[in-house]
Formats: sequence, structure tokens, C-alpha cells
Amino acid sequence: MRELNQSILEALQQLPFLGESIAVKPLQQQGLSNSAYQLIYEGKLYFLKVLDSNHFIQLARKQLFELQGVLADKSFAPEAIYLDPQERFQIDAWVDGKTLSEATLTTTDKLATLAVTMAAIHTVEVTIPELNLRADWFTYYNKIGTDLDEEIYERINRYETRYQATNEKVLCHNDLALAHCHANNPKLAYDWEYAAIGNRFYDLASCIDVNQLDNRDTEFFLDAYWAETQQALSFLSCSKAQLKDNVAAMKELVLYTNDLWFEASRC
Repeated sequence: MRELNQSILEALQQLPFLGESIAVKPLQQQGLSNSAYQLIYEGKLYFLKVLDSNHFIQLARKQLFELQGVLADKSFAPEAIYLDPQERFQIDAWVDGKTLSEATLTTTDKLATLAVTMAAIHTVEVTIPELNLRADWFTYYNKIGTDLDEEIYERINRYETRYQATNEKVLCHNDLALAHCHANNPKLAYDWEYAAIGNRFYDLASCIDVNQLDNRDTEFFLDAYWAETQQALSFLSCSKAQLKDNVAAMKELVLYTNDLWFEASRC
């Protein structure tokens, strides 16, 4: 378990809605870079996320905090209560209930709920920046220290063209793991750190990758997503076969992005 930094603990104790008698418990589910805790003060629960200060991509924390507030008003995210001025940590309202990764559900039930969550996210109208994969890729290469040659530029140009060809510019979560979905409230999702306007098929491919779905589960998940868009939300214009082709076309880009991200994170 990750111990809480003393300076952060002291900052928490000084907040007007908390005090010196707060209890802090590390959560079992932890992110790759951020640390998660439960705060308890006078019987009230909060969610504490200690933010990675060494992240090699400069995240717009204030903008993400404001986005979470907008999404919370639409019941898509927990209430965002406080962002540390130094951006060391964020406090959210505590949400009771299990995530899809914790719930004792069948795999098909989990994937069906995941598909409903994803389809609902793709209908939310918000004004936030677009995902800029090209800029991200160059950032990763710069962090890694790679000398860019003609082959790399050609690959980036090819991938960017492929991405933009099916980019309908919808709200994307870009990290929708089972651990980021509420089991009993399909609209509610956590950890919007990588949210951006972007390509729904890339978002779906990212979801498939982060949850390590095999071919059978991928088929079920995409069928469920398709059914949700047609029967409930009615916003996806392409055929089911085209949906699957578009997601398959994004898989290579997702793997490329993730490989670069992990390599850069080790530098």
C-alpha cells in the first residue's frame, strides 16, 4: 500500500471541511501513476487522489477538474470537491458501491454494462480540447530520446490519417477500464484524466485493450455497444460490420500509443 506524504496530510488537515482527526485509508485498487485513498472525517467519506507530479505529459488539471464538475451535474462522474492549488491532490465525493472489476457479475453482464457506459459517454456534449495523438506521440519520442527518422514520420502521418478518417468528434474517456465503471449505475464513470473530444472507434479500441478482452469478449462488447446505440441512443450511422472494421483499424494505433507511453514512463 502507498503511504500518504506528510506534507499532503498536513494540507488536508488545514482544509475548512476537514480537520486534524481525519483518517486516511489506501484503497486496494490503485492506478499506474496516481494513488487513491479513502478519507474519513466525522463520519463522512471522501475519495482522495494523489496526483503524479512527475507525469511526462503536462495535464490540464484545472480544466479536468472543471470537466468533472460538468459531468457530475449530468450524473456521469462523482462530484469534484477540491483541487489542491499546487495540484498535488484532488478530493471527490465518495460513491458507495462496487466497480465492475469488483462486482460478482458474469463476464457478459460486466461487458454489457461496460458497453452501456461507453455508449452513454459518447452522447455527452461538452466543450473540451480534442485528443491530439500526433502531439502525444512526439512528446513520448522526445521523452524516450528517439532520433526521429523518415520511417517514424511516415508512420505517424499514416496513423494520423487513419484516425481522422473516422473521427466524429465525440466525448471519449480513453481509459474506460472495468475498474472505472460503477457496477450498478451504468452512466457513472471514474478517472476522467485522459478525457478528450475524439474518435469513438479509438475509444472503443482503447477500452478493449485496457480490459484485455479476447476475440470472443470483443465481439460481445461491440455487439452490445451497437445494440445500445441503435435501440436506445440512435446516433451511430455506420453498420455493425463497419463499426467492427473501424475499431479494428484503431487497434494498431492504440497499441502504438500505449507502447510509447509505457516506454516514456520508464525514462
